[in-house]
Formats: sequence, structure tokens, C-alpha cells
Amino acid sequence: MIFILAKTAKPELQGVSVGLRNTVNRFTGVVVPLVKGVSINWFGLENGFFVIGIFIVGILVMTATRVDRSPKSFLVKARF
Repeated sequence: MIFILAKTAKPELQGVSVGLRNTVNRFTGVVVPLVKGVSINWFGLENGFFVIGIFIVGILVMTATRVDRSPKSFLVKARF
């Protein structure tokens, strides 16, 4: 994954992209188990999986709409 970031990000933004990836990974490592535990406690084991799936898809949709509205200057073509 870091190879893909290194190839697609501008050279001056490579450190920022790797740092952002690490930050998000650590954040989700803390938040997802908490949300999962609460959803299983409230909705039961089987429905808890559906709730966390809906939660993750919702965050994915919000991220996709945010990226779609971002300035095109941040998007870089892959240099493979």
C-alpha cells in the first residue's frame, strides 16, 4: 500500500500521504472495536454486523463525496 502511495502522490506530498494513512489506520483500530462492541450490545450479535457494515458504508460514501468535491490539483495520475 505504501508503494502505491509513493507512486501516485506528488513527491512533496508523499510524507503527508503516508502519515495520513498511518493516522487513519490507528484511528480505526480504536474506533471500530468500540462501535462494534456497542452495536453488538444494543442490537445483538447478528444485527451488530449489519450495523457496523452500514456505518462503514456511510463513511465510505461521505469520503467519496468529499473527494469528488476536492480541488483537482491534488489528484495526480499514477506514474507506473
